[in-house]
This record gives sequence, structure tokens and C-alpha cells, in this order.
Amino acid sequence: MRKLILILLLIFTATLSSPSYAEWTMVREVRSGYVFLDLERLREIEENVYFYLLIDYNVKTEQGYLSAETQYIGDCKLFLYKPLSTVHHKEPMGRGTTGVVSIRKNPEWKDPPPNSAIELVLKALCAQ
Repeated sequence: MRKLILILLLIFTATLSSPSYAEWTMVREVRSGYVFLDLERLREIEENVYFYLLIDYNVKTEQGYLSAETQYIGDCKLFLYKPLSTVHHKEPMGRGTTGVVSIRKNPEWKDPPPNSAIELVLKALCAQ
């Protein structure tokens, strides 16, 4: 696990992260905002990695949310992922009133889209 964290820190040192939200490390900017990874809640179980990504939106969604935090599982052997749950927030960086909590029952495994934040994170987490 220490090796994994060291790899992640080396990969993400070129990116900016807000000092007021030290548990979140910025992965990249996307069209709708910024994607962050929680380095403190990474878990490895056999061939799988569990991780949390937060998207901090540039503008409020139609439902009035400014951020969403999603827990994922990644299969490093097959290089697939699936979302497990998402929590939406009324304020940036996962703060404020919790909105809809979506828990996905039996989600399907997906290929990460090329050049996406999820692909970047999965590559970093599975590199050993």
C-alpha cells in the first residue's frame, strides 16, 4: 500500500490541490469542473482497488448540486471499473447539505473511457 501511495503522490505532484481540502488530491480538470481523488480512503483487496472520486462542478447542476462524491471499485486484472455509490452536495468539495445518495445495486463493469479521469486514476492505482 505504501508503494501505491508513493506512486500516486509522484504522479499527482504536478497537479494542484487545495490546502484547505488536504484529503482530496486533484486529478485533472474536466469540462464540467475538477476531479479529485481521496488518497486516505484507498483500499486494495486482491485484484481490486476501492477509491473515491469527487467532482467539483463549475456551475450548479439542474438539481442545485455543486459537487458529487462517488465510490468506485476497479478490477486491475481486467482493467474495468464500476461505481458503487454517489453522494451529491449543495456546496463545493463535498461540503454542505447532502442531497441524493445513490447506491447502485449490481452495477455492470465498464471500460474506462480513453483519456478520462477514471482511466488515469485506474492506471495509477493498478500500476505495481
